[in-house]
Amino acid sequence: MMGPNGTSLLHKLGFKLAYEMSDSELLALVRADRDRRTKSRALVRAARILNETPKILGRPKKIKIAAKLEDYGIAVEIANQIRIKSGKSDEVLIKEFHQKGLL
Repeated sequence: MMGPNGTSLLHKLGFKLAYEMSDSELLALVRADRDRRTKSRALVRAARILNETPKILGRPKKIKIAAKLEDYGIAVEIANQIRIKSGKSDEVLIKEFHQKGLL
């Protein structure tokens, strides 16, 4: 779209039209956009998987959530020290770790 002085808004913003770009510039632009869309789709899929329960033969199957710190790969000695120092149950600790992004 051309402005009143015959200049494009893209040119004013420092961008080029597709036919003005070299092959390598256009290819880099397309690859970057494709990578962005792929990552976005993967994040949405992961969010859906975490929020839905899988259905087998019409019945919802519950997702098993680890009940102990050791189920997340924390060493037994370290898990025991965490329990003793905090005085909290594993469920509470796991929930707090998830909220803080540690698990």
